[in-house]
Order: sequence, then C-alpha cells, then structure tokens
Amino acid sequence: MTETIFNDDFVKNYFGENYIHIEEMDGMGDDTFTYDDFQSLLEMKSHWHPGSLMVMNDTKKVDPGLFFDETPRASGNDRFILNLEKLESFIKRGCSVVLNDVHTLNPVLQKFALKLQDMTKAPCQANLYFSMGNNKAFGPHFDDHEVFALHCAGEKVWNIYENVEPYPINADIFQKDLKERMDLSGPLKEKVTLRPGSMLYLPRGQFHDALASGNGSIHIAFGANRMMPLDLLDGVWQRLVQDSWVRSDLPRNPSEKDIKAALKKLGQKVAELGDDSHLLASIKAYADQTIENHHQININNLVAGDITYMVSPQIKIAMHQNKPHLTEGKNYVPIPADHVKAITGMMKEKSVTASFFVESFGYTKERAQSLIADMKKLGVLS
Repeated sequence: MTETIFNDDFVKNYFGENYIHIEEMDGMGDDTFTYDDFQSLLEMKSHWHPGSLMVMNDTKKVDPGLFFDETPRASGNDRFILNLEKLESFIKRGCSVVLNDVHTLNPVLQKFALKLQDMTKAPCQANLYFSMGNNKAFGPHFDDHEVFALHCAGEKVWNIYENVEPYPINADIFQKDLKERMDLSGPLKEKVTLRPGSMLYLPRGQFHDALASGNGSIHIAFGANRMMPLDLLDGVWQRLVQDSWVRSDLPRNPSEKDIKAALKKLGQKVAELGDDSHLLASIKAYADQTIENHHQININNLVAGDITYMVSPQIKIAMHQNKPHLTEGKNYVPIPADHVKAITGMMKEKSVTASFFVESFGYTKERAQSLIADMKKLGVLS
C-alpha cells in the first residue's frame, strides 16, 4: 500500500514533532532516481567543487585534493575540476560520496523539492548520499533542519535514537565530535530499513545514523529550513537603531540594577514592534524571498510558442494635429490609420506577442510581425 506525506495528517501529527517511515511513497519507485542519473550528475565535472562534493571514509572526510584537480587560471583563482578516475578509486575502496544541492540538477528531484516547499512553507534543498556496503559515512548525529530522506537505490538501515536535541541551529555550540554525539544520542529506539521508493522523515534535532546494507545505496535528503525567532532579529535591529534611547549610553560602570532596567526597557521596545506594520511587512517579504524558486523551464514550449515583446511604459498615445501619435513627451510619430486599433490595444498591455494581433485584431502572422518590427524600431517594443 502506497502512502504520502502531502496531507493534513502528516502536518498535524508528524511535521516538526515525530519521525515517520513510509515504506512505499506514492509515485516513487526504483526508477525515481537511478545509477545512471547519479552518473550523469558526476559527469558534470566542472560543476562540482570541494564545498559541494565530499568523499567520506568511515566517518572521516577525505582530502578533496585527492580527487579534485586544480587548474591555474590567469585571473589567479584556481579552478577545481572533479577527477572521475580518482573518485572511482575511492568508491572502489568503499567510500561514500555526498553531493550537495542536487535539487536543481534533476527534474524529478526539483519537482519533489517544490512539493515539499509548498507543504512546509520553507525553502527546501537536497543532498545526495551514495554509500557502499558497511561503510558508515557519519556516526550518530542530528540535523539543524527537517529531513525528508527519499531512498532511490540499494538498501540502507537507519538507526533512530531516543534523544532529540531541542531546536539546534548551525552554530558552534552544536558542533560535537563523534564521541560527544554518541553519548548524547541515547539508546537505540528503532531500526528502519529503507528501500527504493520508501521515505523517512526526521524532525530537526532527531539523533540518527545509517549504514548501507550493500553496495550502491542512494538516498536523497531533502532539507527544509523553517523560519525561527532568531531570524527576526535582523529586522528588529534595523528598526531599533532608529530609536534614540536604544542608541543612548548606559551609565558609567553600570550596576546590576542598571542592566536589569535597560534589559526590561529594551524588551518593551521589542514588544512594541509587534504593532509596527512596516516591520511586519518587511519580515513577511523576507520570509517569502527565502523560498527558492524551483520553476522548471520548458524549452519545447518556448520553441513552439511566440516571442514576447515588452511594451515601453514611457511611450504613450496622444492626439497631435488632430491625429493619434506615439510620443515619449517630446517627439511625435503618427500612427497609420490601419493600425490605430491594434496599437491602441497594444499600449494597454505590459507585453504582447504576434498572436495578440492575430487573435485580437485579425492580422495575418506576417502583418503582425511587420508591425512588431516597426514598433521595435521606434522603441515601443523591446
């Protein structure tokens, strides 16, 4: 039986709260993302760099200089090129490969990321994890974002531990070494086996690790970064610095009483910003801007469709010497009588295509293109 996470039940009972294993994700299977797809990504050699492609050998990061070649450039900035032959040698030795931000490089992954983004109302990106058998890339750890692990190839056993780190962020205080993470993770709670088409959701802070059961395990970890109160601080700061009291000096050698009083008043100032419509609007705009645009371009439709021309907002139609003219305010160009209706209609639009004139004014395609060419020469269309 197939299930999905794109419903109210998941949002109500699991999102941000509890992990869930779905054995068969609706619409997903062993052809969702294949070894050929993985190979195609690796063959984008010039796309990858040491910050976006990692090789792990039993929880230890391999020096990227061992599988990237540096090519000197005249600009002085060396260019890193992935050496597939060297990378292959590490995979043969059982090492794992991690590819960051793959959601924009494959249409299937891009579509899934967009669905997650619509559901979570948070920016979503995806990292790929390719593992060989019995080589653990990471020990017990937690993530500072929501994780949707979609399994694509091979098989991997996930260990879910009892403990959850409360709302971790990407900050030094949450950077723990392996021993610390093992101590903090607590006892094993459940083992979950992921196979192609299955998915594991882990809320932020949930301790876990995973081990491939055999060669060639691939899963895509989609991460959703939800907005936090911490994210409000930049906007709050921008508004507070406009307040003269906030910028004023504390007493020389302030006492504990002085500091408490200042903190209390500062808290009141922050609370008052809850009624600041400009701040609320700017924060909402910031939240909207953090959502990544996963628009998928369709070249076939573009090739088959019409070219779009932008109508200049600076040029208007005005009567001059009792006849309609195009003008930018100084110069006047008469509009031919047989084009008055079409040009008047065009000037009401932000953009037009040849089909606009064909469908709205009965022009032939050739006549429409001729008018467009004339309008481009005049700067009316661009």
